[in-house]
Amino acid sequence: MKWSRKAYAAQVWGFGYFEEVDKLQRYFMKKILNLPSFTPNYILMLETEAEDSYLFTFGLHLKYLSRTMYHYAEHRLPRQLSFILLRRNLFWVKELKSKASSLNMHWPESNTTVLQWNQFSRELLNSLKQQKFNERIQRKNETTTRIYKHLDVESGKQYFIDNFNTNNITWIFKARSGLISLNYNRFGAENMDRHCKLCNLHVIETFQHFLGICPVLREFRLANFRKSSLREDEIINILNGQNKDDWVNLVNYLKCSLKYRNFLITEFDQ
Repeated sequence: MKWSRKAYAAQVWGFGYFEEVDKLQRYFMKKILNLPSFTPNYILMLETEAEDSYLFTFGLHLKYLSRTMYHYAEHRLPRQLSFILLRRNLFWVKELKSKASSLNMHWPESNTTVLQWNQFSRELLNSLKQQKFNERIQRKNETTTRIYKHLDVESGKQYFIDNFNTNNITWIFKARSGLISLNYNRFGAENMDRHCKLCNLHVIETFQHFLGICPVLREFRLANFRKSSLREDEIINILNGQNKDDWVNLVNYLKCSLKYRNFLITEFDQ
């Protein structure tokens, strides 16, 4: 969806946070990448490096304030209203002061020049962006069930620009974020057996087991990684695309091994 639609008139309302706007952005991102609705938002934003709708509209609002206070003629109504709000500490003024205070930033004095205001605006916006990024990194580091905790977030932007088509990007994204459809992450199926149905190791079918250990899938590992099994550090290197062909081999492995896995499970269940 175009910014001109979802950010319509954001110059006026952009100082506030509206979850609905960010939800709309994430909804279309998940649809484009064919991701499940339960894809963690922090992973989606870290991997795609997409700009938050809120930060975009907030930036529009700050630019609009600069124009109204410093570039409009004194008789213009938007300029007069801006200074009335400043004097009375209302509407966007109260919100911006609150944000600045939470980030340990000083609110500009009443005689601030346009250069000083613009510098304050840039610093405020950049601080909010860094705060959002830090919050997501914290979520990443706190997870206990995903291998994503150990991955390099900088790798995300690489496979999005390395001439992969959307289908392959989706495969890599799902692998890195632990969204491959395995018994371990069957959300909403509390009573389902989480163990691997292919081998007799009697272990939970995690992504690490599927990619690096399950003996039934040994031939696919040999074909794509030239190894019969993979250690966790080797799995992490593959998911980070450390070597030139890692992501290509990963996608090929996932497509073939999942097809074979699902075929065997269907046969067993009959």
